[in-house]
Amino acid sequence: MLVLALLTALRAFAAPASLDDSARALAGLPVAESSPLAPLMKNAAWKQSKATLDKQWTDYATDDLQPIKDWAGKEMSGLPSHTMFYPFSGPDILNAVAFYPQGDDYILMGLERIGALPSYEPAAPGAVVRDMELTRVAMGWVLRLGYFITMQMSEQVGNSPTTGVAGMLSWFLVRTDHELLSGRLVAFDKDGAMVTADGKKVVPTGVEIVFRKRGETKEHRVWYFRGDVQDSQLATVRKPIVDFVTSKGEVVTFLKAASYLMFNKSFDDMRSLILARSVAVVSDDSGMPWHFVSRGGWETRLYGAYHKPIPDFAGRCQPELEKAVTAGSRGPIPFDFGYTWYKPHMVMAVRNADNPVGTPTFDKNSNLGLGVSCYGGKTVVR
Repeated sequence: MLVLALLTALRAFAAPASLDDSARALAGLPVAESSPLAPLMKNAAWKQSKATLDKQWTDYATDDLQPIKDWAGKEMSGLPSHTMFYPFSGPDILNAVAFYPQGDDYILMGLERIGALPSYEPAAPGAVVRDMELTRVAMGWVLRLGYFITMQMSEQVGNSPTTGVAGMLSWFLVRTDHELLSGRLVAFDKDGAMVTADGKKVVPTGVEIVFRKRGETKEHRVWYFRGDVQDSQLATVRKPIVDFVTSKGEVVTFLKAASYLMFNKSFDDMRSLILARSVAVVSDDSGMPWHFVSRGGWETRLYGAYHKPIPDFAGRCQPELEKAVTAGSRGPIPFDFGYTWYKPHMVMAVRNADNPVGTPTFDKNSNLGLGVSCYGGKTVVR
């Protein structure tokens, strides 16, 4: 009996902690005394890493996160509780839940590697401390600028399993006071149904996390799907994702630091999906071109002060948007937002009642459709 009890105790000690406890340990947050990871809280290296993370997080929460929550509580609380659709997001659940906490669920998309959900064994404190540092470096840009830089993301996200999107989603959720109830890597089968991906027979193309605000009962889900969404891919290879978004009914779309991709003909199918299915589109100038929400069918609410695009996107000026913001801004934005974080602006387009959601039209061709450019200080749509 003594041997059996000892073996049982050893198995319990060696078993991985829960997703929530593993994510909290990774994010430098305490776990319950009953957790298998409780001894880690006394580890000197973990405590040192925790102190660094706490300082970094406190600066961000004070300068940006709390102002975002306060502003969104006034300006976005009237939006319906639907699914948020956030393409070109990478692992940015942080801004999604800050701007739209009333959302039922969240669908994120990007090219960043999925990685693995955090799962730690009590006997391996070194793995947690190592991943804490790797994750801190990987997410440093978003905590400083409020958005992810594509080049930095491609170099840093996924360099270790836990610095992939799955790990960063988990980190952001527990740091924003959410409890992680479950998580799994997912894919779509040949019939378009979402299935669990074991990485062997089924290769993951996404991750799903079920969570809730700590102390509350309402459950939410976030899905991140990895893949190219240019016209040649979106309605064909990525069709299960399109069907999944459509199955959610009306959505609220969020766009930020989106590289002006939907100004290109090669991304006009994604633009069509958003315009057809969204009851509201919240965007900076790099997301939804002003041309497509300013010509009827939408009520537009403008905030901040327009600034010309940064040099990397100099050919994407929108003089009509600049004129509209200058004339009709509802007030300054008290936090960093988008590429011109030092002089931010925002467009909130809310669908009019006489402009019902519909079915998107896809040309499935990167050379067809409308593109938006800036020539001689004028917007050209052709």
